[in-house]
Amino acid sequence: MSIYIAILILGAIPLFDNRLGFGSYNKLLWYVIVPLVICFGYMTGTDWRNYEREWDFIIVQSYNPFTDGYEEPGYWVLCYIFKSIGVGFWEFNIALKLVGYYVFVSVYRRYSNDSTWGLMYGFVFWMLNSIMNFPARNFCAWIIFIYAIKYIQEKNLIKYLLLCSLAMCFHISVILAIPIYFLNFDMSKRQMKYSIVVIGIIYIVFSAFKNQILGSFGGMTLLDIGDRVDGYLDTSGRHTAEMGRSSFSFGFLVRFMVYVLAVHNYERICTKYKYGRFILNMSFLVAVCEAIMAIVPISARILACIVILYCVLFSYLMSVLTFNQLLKNVIAFAFLLFFTVGTVANSIYTPYSNYLEYVFKVNKPSYNERFIYNDIHSPYQ
Repeated sequence: MSIYIAILILGAIPLFDNRLGFGSYNKLLWYVIVPLVICFGYMTGTDWRNYEREWDFIIVQSYNPFTDGYEEPGYWVLCYIFKSIGVGFWEFNIALKLVGYYVFVSVYRRYSNDSTWGLMYGFVFWMLNSIMNFPARNFCAWIIFIYAIKYIQEKNLIKYLLLCSLAMCFHISVILAIPIYFLNFDMSKRQMKYSIVVIGIIYIVFSAFKNQILGSFGGMTLLDIGDRVDGYLDTSGRHTAEMGRSSFSFGFLVRFMVYVLAVHNYERICTKYKYGRFILNMSFLVAVCEAIMAIVPISARILACIVILYCVLFSYLMSVLTFNQLLKNVIAFAFLLFFTVGTVANSIYTPYSNYLEYVFKVNKPSYNERFIYNDIHSPYQ
């Protein structure tokens, strides 16, 4: 766990010293150190177990990624191409992680280039799950969609739909995020204040009718959505656990307060930042997804596509809040630290291992050794 906390501390050092820009320190941290840690995880994560097995089943001479790979073909096409030129499974997936990470950072910097607070937020609420845990097919789809966000802002529907179509080749769930283009309402401050009430109502409604809403998903036949939802929620009794979980989400409450404070500082954000109004308006959709996700976890697949906008909003907010600078930074850091500890206190992340420790070793740990390593050695069972 200490390595994740160390990243947060390293990220916070210049922020507490009010060095917000991408000077040499932040470039070294966010372009070198952080990707070395989160993109090169080895025994960490869960989904690699299935993906590595599927990779081993690919016989280049006879494999057809469009028929032999299960579900959407995009990821399997990439697997086939890279395996055919002699690239190994871990090298291939680490390369995917690195590309995705740098796309995330570059899109973030497009909208927020004077603060790394948003990257700290993204580390906690996106990178740990998306890169460390690495649901590869989803990850590829999310990254393509994140790149497509600029076409929402530029109002270029054709390019947006083309990229969304490409993302759907990796995971069909992106289809649920396509309407975001048409929901980019240009709201005034007054309308955004009303949106706070709307989000609250959505949260209450989904809390009150949670079971009925989850049940309705199971009956959907369009694009096998029902089967997919059942698969995500029913396996190993998870459906019962999710249906019965508490409607209260402390995480949603805290992140909702971030949105409320941002709306309260509407004029400052819009005045200081070129894309301030766009980010504020899009953050309404992120907050709606947050409210739904607190009750229906499957909606996290939409949230993962657009949470980068909330990262930018968080960086905007931290720069325009006017109360005591030290107190503001302490509260924000404590908020991020709390959720980091809550996330990585799990055998998925702890103990941490890095592929670079083993890359030059002749005798690497076998698949079975790696499969059980974290479950055996983690203090969090």
